[in-house]
Amino acid sequence: MVAHGPGNKFHSQPADVAALSLALIDAGDYLGLQTLASVYVVERVLALGGSIGDELALFLWGARAPAEVEEVRLAAAAVARRGGQLARRPRFRRLDADTLHAAVPFALAGAGAGAGSTGLVVLLKATDQWCYHDIRIVADWDKIEKTKWCDSPEQALAAWEREQQAGETRSVATASGEDQAYWDSYLVADVKQGLFEQAPSKDNLNDKEDSDDDDDDYWNSYDNSASRF
Repeated sequence: MVAHGPGNKFHSQPADVAALSLALIDAGDYLGLQTLASVYVVERVLALGGSIGDELALFLWGARAPAEVEEVRLAAAAVARRGGQLARRPRFRRLDADTLHAAVPFALAGAGAGAGSTGLVVLLKATDQWCYHDIRIVADWDKIEKTKWCDSPEQALAAWEREQQAGETRSVATASGEDQAYWDSYLVADVKQGLFEQAPSKDNLNDKEDSDDDDDDYWNSYDNSASRF
């Protein structure tokens, strides 16, 4: 039986939460996964729980084709067969003053994924606990993680503060700085609340072309949110 619950000390370490999330998916324990999930994921599950055939799709951001949902399920099963251990270290990214994400990579060997692909359990920090937020399977993580992700929450905060300071300098030097800051405030709110909140529907789960676009938008939204401050 997989141990979980709001009071579990497990929730304080990203790698532990990521491993537990994958174990719950492998076990098909989505109620347990919901207890680990961020408020945005929980709201999506509660709003759309009766309209999606594959329950796992509710816990994945964006429109995912059935084959992509199954790929995540197989990836979780492959990790379980290896004893549930995630060998690679978590990486961290701050989106704004209140929003800290962790990405915990895991190998996909034997999961049927493309060569060179990496699985990511994406987590959101809520007070003193890490919450499950999403799972992505990406082909270029080694390149992506070197751009905007950091080794620790402290480094992520420092990187975000540097971006803030650089953005403030650019705003002073730009006549339209105030207007840009106005629209950027919406951008941060959209990323914070909508980055992982878009829910799959019956109509778009089978739309592979939309799914490919979502994958690009997912990572671009990280870059856009940080580079404009």
